[in-house]
Amino acid sequence: MTSIRKWMKQYGVQAAASFVLPVGLLMIAYAFVGVYWGSERSVLASDAFNQFANFHGSFRRVLTGENSLFYLWDTSLGLNYWALISYYLGGIFTPLVLFFPMGQMAQALYVLTLVKVGCAGLAFAVYASHTFRINRWYIPALSSAYALMSFVGALTEIIMWLDTFVWLPLIILGINRVMEKGKPWLLFIAYFAMFVTNFYMGFIVGVFSFLYFLARLVVVSTHRKQAAIAYLSTALLSGLASFIMILPTVLDLVNNGEQTDQVLRIKTQATGWLDLLMKNMVGVFDTTKYGSIPFIYIGLIPLIFCLFYFVTPVIPWKHKIAYGAIFLILIASFYLEPLNLFWHGFHAPNMFLFRYSFVFSFLVIMLAGYGLEAYDPLERGRLISIVLSLLILFSIGKFLIHEGFYDYILNLSFFVTVGFLLVYLFVVFVSDSLEKTGVVLCLAVVMIAETGVNTLAMQQGISADWGYVSHELYSGGYSSYAKAVDKAEKLSDGTFFRFENLDQQSQNESFLYGYSSISYFSSIRNRNASRVLKKLGYTSHGTNLKALYLNNLLIPDALFDVKYNLVKENRTLGKYGFDEVYHDSKFRLYENEAALSLGMMVDRSVLDVPFTSDDPLVNQTMLLNQLTGKEETYYQAVQPELLSLDNSTVQSKERMVTFTADDVDEPQVLRWKAEIPAHQQAYMMLLPYDVNGLEKYKSTVTLKKDGEEVRTRIMSVGQFYNLGYTEEKKETVTFETELAGKKEMSFFPPTIVLLDTQAFQSAIDQLQKQEADLTVGKRSVKGTVQAETDHQLLFTTMAYDKGWQAKVDGKRVAIEPFEEGLITIPIPKGQHTVEFVFFPYGLKVGIGCFILGVGLFIFLWYRKIGVAWSVVEEKEQEGEKADEDLGSED
Repeated sequence: MTSIRKWMKQYGVQAAASFVLPVGLLMIAYAFVGVYWGSERSVLASDAFNQFANFHGSFRRVLTGENSLFYLWDTSLGLNYWALISYYLGGIFTPLVLFFPMGQMAQALYVLTLVKVGCAGLAFAVYASHTFRINRWYIPALSSAYALMSFVGALTEIIMWLDTFVWLPLIILGINRVMEKGKPWLLFIAYFAMFVTNFYMGFIVGVFSFLYFLARLVVVSTHRKQAAIAYLSTALLSGLASFIMILPTVLDLVNNGEQTDQVLRIKTQATGWLDLLMKNMVGVFDTTKYGSIPFIYIGLIPLIFCLFYFVTPVIPWKHKIAYGAIFLILIASFYLEPLNLFWHGFHAPNMFLFRYSFVFSFLVIMLAGYGLEAYDPLERGRLISIVLSLLILFSIGKFLIHEGFYDYILNLSFFVTVGFLLVYLFVVFVSDSLEKTGVVLCLAVVMIAETGVNTLAMQQGISADWGYVSHELYSGGYSSYAKAVDKAEKLSDGTFFRFENLDQQSQNESFLYGYSSISYFSSIRNRNASRVLKKLGYTSHGTNLKALYLNNLLIPDALFDVKYNLVKENRTLGKYGFDEVYHDSKFRLYENEAALSLGMMVDRSVLDVPFTSDDPLVNQTMLLNQLTGKEETYYQAVQPELLSLDNSTVQSKERMVTFTADDVDEPQVLRWKAEIPAHQQAYMMLLPYDVNGLEKYKSTVTLKKDGEEVRTRIMSVGQFYNLGYTEEKKETVTFETELAGKKEMSFFPPTIVLLDTQAFQSAIDQLQKQEADLTVGKRSVKGTVQAETDHQLLFTTMAYDKGWQAKVDGKRVAIEPFEEGLITIPIPKGQHTVEFVFFPYGLKVGIGCFILGVGLFIFLWYRKIGVAWSVVEEKEQEGEKADEDLGSED
């Protein structure tokens, strides 16, 4: 405590400024793009809208006791929530959401972003004050540059990564302390906090910090063996303790179908040889989508003094080689795909590329601190040469490089960069010392202004790239929406159900409103369960980042207990068996009479007939017949008649029909007619021939029928567009489809798919007799079942996960997964009680690792594992005297 008080007395003002300045600069930049407390626009951009705000809402439900810390029913078929926390919601800041109402999660993210950025600046101030012997007034300027480096500024919307910048400088400081002073506590705590906050960024920081350790081992002149032992023992034990979060997460990813990506090329895409130069200009933003290059800017003064570090003779060559080697590895990683993929854990990123580039920026500002410390006015010529060289190189890069490659480098960015360089050149030229308080304050003010300009440019880039959505779009209808969900809960009378909003604003709304849904969008997902959903028609593309409910069919609705559909007040649903049960000024709620319970008793032969088709109609028919023991044909197809078309030319070729727009800026309008027999649920099937090609252009289909229209993005829905159902007699239906977003769109031949509602109802009647009486808890399922034979299973629509344990009459039984995605268990003849309990697979071992890691660390601490104490005390005394001498100059 004495050392903390002493540090606060010496650096308290600078520490406070290091927190306040980044927060203030970011608030100003936000305000310029229309985001501030109480503004119409929210801080939500990119994935913050679909994912992070909703996920934080779900965490608030955990804090209030509504949800389990380990399992979540609100998404897809159920999810390991512990694993979700480890990527999206870890860290010491997330519990602050408790102070915000559920409808104000966008405001919560605004505050959390500011707090995290401010704490990053404060953490760097702690690091800098203990590392560099420089005038203390440089610290707020360097801290602001660090906290708002371009990587942070361009990715403020990825809120779960921002904690990284709080722990990174403390980890590096911890390495210094453990290697040079034998003091391991800071490193142990910072490593642990980083790893349990976000396992993904923890991996990147872990790799970088190990490289730093190797370099530091070269720099340390004595006691290398003791320093290595001290670091490795601390790092390994901290890593072992963090297994409480990491082990269950890794096992979840491995067991639930996550895969690594293969190296497909040698050189990374979109990168050019001048990227490092061009991305060091002030305010350069290309994109955070596909085709971006690394965000590495952290300020011109840090860049200048980092370069100075490598040219001054004051710095020993072995130091330059050691740290230069890290630079070479990082630069090679930017250009060589195998290394680039390694930094991402051998999993290619989905946009937001080069996610490790922030460690390049940290290395720049770290060496800049050492360079500034080593600077002597006698070396003014070297510093001037560096500034002039940068002016020349930036000019060459801007005006002499082939036009088109760096079009995103605006003239304004170039001239602002030149302006700041000229100011720095003038200060260096006229000052006989860069340590005098007046000169330092002048440089610090200009550096902070430069950071502010760059931060504004990053926010404007995000706004143009993604757009900050309005609060009204995110939670404007929260009250009415929540009332509809409450109504569904009352109608269900405590039984489990799934609920879907057909006019959803975001794909993870269920997290915010607290209902179970098929729809989800998350990097943490059960891909095995997603594949089952996809086989049955719930669209999921590529790596199953998303499961999409819209435009599906009645059979999976019934099987997966989709009991409620919510639509806007001005829409009707038109789905057989769905009856309106509630409406207000914004929504209509429909209840599905055919929705089945979470489990049913079936013959175990269902496990013997795997899905072999990619056609969801075939798979639905097969599964429903297996579950009921029937041999029905539920679907038939008829051809629609194309009556007319506007702004479109149709061309048929084998199994493909192509619609080409005459004017790409206008939609193609196609008018259809079809004869629908009695007792049929009708769908227009539009299956894209090239889904990815249409997604690239954000192509849409708008279905117009009976005065209503529903517009959806092709990538975000299934292939079955609902046309309603017929009852006692056949009907002729006419409708329109509008295609927009791309000049040419290709589909498999458009078809009318008909579901026989009488055969469907007969099958549902049979399954309702086979339903199990199950009660769902936060992370458990209990109930009573009746097996007619010894050859039956309890078939559930719960996602299979190794964290589930099942018991029959109190005795544990093995789970037999259906298609590796759904849970089934064998049930002997007679009446039995069943129980399922979820506990994250690997967490018990992880808890043991945590206890072992912490226990061994404390034991080694008392055994004084580290550098010889006599050397420590000597170095501490030297450092304290140097700090006192430096303080006397201020």
